[in-house]
Amino acid sequence: MTAGSPDQVSLLWEAAKVFLILLLIIPLIYLATRFYARKGARTIDGKRRMSVAEVYSLGPRQKLVLLEVGERFLLLGVTDGAINLLLEIHQQDLPALPVEEPPEFAAKLRQAWSRIKDSREEKDD
Repeated sequence: MTAGSPDQVSLLWEAAKVFLILLLIIPLIYLATRFYARKGARTIDGKRRMSVAEVYSLGPRQKLVLLEVGERFLLLGVTDGAINLLLEIHQQDLPALPVEEPPEFAAKLRQAWSRIKDSREEKDD
């Protein structure tokens, strides 16, 4: 076989065709997945009517899901085989959560610096 033999030229041409087809197919797959993702997440007036407020894991395959739907909260029990409505609560019936003031940045920075300093002193001893 020489450098310009028909077999080599044919092989290079086939490889180029495969590369060009992939260049066309990959963007089409990307666009199709984006289209179907948007189609599945439809909203009314551009606003979401439903959102997951909290999730609490009870085990490897069981969890509690607090779902916010408009003015209501639904507590769902979710397992591999079923989703059960456990409780329905209206927003005004929810107990108020205590408001915790986040620690100031300077205080956190001082605590972190003192921990670093202490750990360096222990290594030096």
